[in-house]
Amino acid sequence: MSQAPADVRSLGSVPDIFDHPRFPRRTLVVPVPVRVGAEEKFANKFSGKSATPAEILLGCLNHPSLRLRKPIPLKIEREEGHVVAAWLELDEFGYGAYLTAAVEDFRQTLVEVYLGLEGDQENLGPELQALWRSLQEWVVKK
Repeated sequence: MSQAPADVRSLGSVPDIFDHPRFPRRTLVVPVPVRVGAEEKFANKFSGKSATPAEILLGCLNHPSLRLRKPIPLKIEREEGHVVAAWLELDEFGYGAYLTAAVEDFRQTLVEVYLGLEGDQENLGPELQALWRSLQEWVVKK
């Protein structure tokens, strides 16, 4: 007979058959293994922690004429009841009441920045030209 794992204990030696006023006579009792600490493990895993991930990879823009060359790493943070999705490399972000809204706001922001820079390339200063070059490494027309 195999040994039970260390975090499982038996309810002890319970007689196979017992008499009790609430149960019909000759009720069969089967000892059931109980996981010790399962509640604590679950509570420790989720207590005080958010289900919102710290980082995600954005794989598409959901735009009819633009696509990503490679996934964009977004840092996710909760601030004062809102979720912020930030692309630290280019200092762009989106925010919303929940993760999906923050990511969608980021997508819209990125599309607006790309299309705005693309349409005004001849008037861009050095910082915006550098941003445009960086964006072209990540975003491309379909």
